[in-house]
Amino acid sequence: MEEKIIGPRTSHEEFFSKHIKLDRPEFAGIAEAVENGDIAKADKIFADAMRKNPQIEKLAEVWKREVASFGDRQREATKSRAADIMDYKVVSCGIPWHFKDHKIDWEFNPTYNAYKEWPWQLSRHPEWSVLAKYYLMTGDENAAQTYADMLDSWLKQAVVPVDLPGGATWCWRTIEAGIRLMSWIFQISVFVNSPAMTDRLITEYYISLYEHGWRLRTKCTSGNWLIMELHGLLKAALTGYFFTDSEEWYNYAVSRLCSELDIQVYPDGFQYELSTNYHNVVDGNYQSVLAIFEILDIQPPPEIMMRLEKLY
Repeated sequence: MEEKIIGPRTSHEEFFSKHIKLDRPEFAGIAEAVENGDIAKADKIFADAMRKNPQIEKLAEVWKREVASFGDRQREATKSRAADIMDYKVVSCGIPWHFKDHKIDWEFNPTYNAYKEWPWQLSRHPEWSVLAKYYLMTGDENAAQTYADMLDSWLKQAVVPVDLPGGATWCWRTIEAGIRLMSWIFQISVFVNSPAMTDRLITEYYISLYEHGWRLRTKCTSGNWLIMELHGLLKAALTGYFFTDSEEWYNYAVSRLCSELDIQVYPDGFQYELSTNYHNVVDGNYQSVLAIFEILDIQPPPEIMMRLEKLY
């Protein structure tokens, strides 16, 4: 039995030494700090670089525009839901639960029949998107602190598995890993400059982003799950462009996203699992893939574009 580990599994030293491109100018001083054993200094250099990351404002602007379009009813609904979340009232699979001690057990299951989707889907973190949009509406630092605390608790408890298949563990099924990254990259862009986001926590967010990319690259599955996994991997590669593995992840994700359109789409255009729901899941994920290229001002691969018409 594996000894209980406090996450993230990857140490700061390993992350800085092996998994980021230290020759980038914004990371100047990290190698020396790590060599001198001054991890706090390395964290600060890295976190400051992420606070000034040119992608941050582009990603944040997407949700700023969305929030600006909210009507009164949507603003009130967001405010009410955020108040519940800041009191640690969460919802998974339509079933609510109140963590009254303000500490989430990410493997807890309150359902009467031990419905496995409840803990699985809890780790998709939809609550954090509500907090981010409420924060953009109000600037309420309580929302940022709740996000930071919940993120920290998840990073500590939900340790990435070393060698388990895509469907294993409560917090690291590959479908959840892919789905999380669809919103994680926007959430961090909203909160990264809040005082609640310490240097250590920003570093550990990006350590986890790296671990997500690693798991999605090595343990991906098939069918509509695979499209969500590749979508998440692509976002890890694009927003973790300074990772040593980012180019390989990007090329793999794009190649598989192209080939899966040939594999998963029948000549009449329908997705091969023959479910209107799964067809829409696949369709929506490809649309979101195209959207992230547009947001980041990157030309989408033409080989994806030319294959999508049948699916639509």
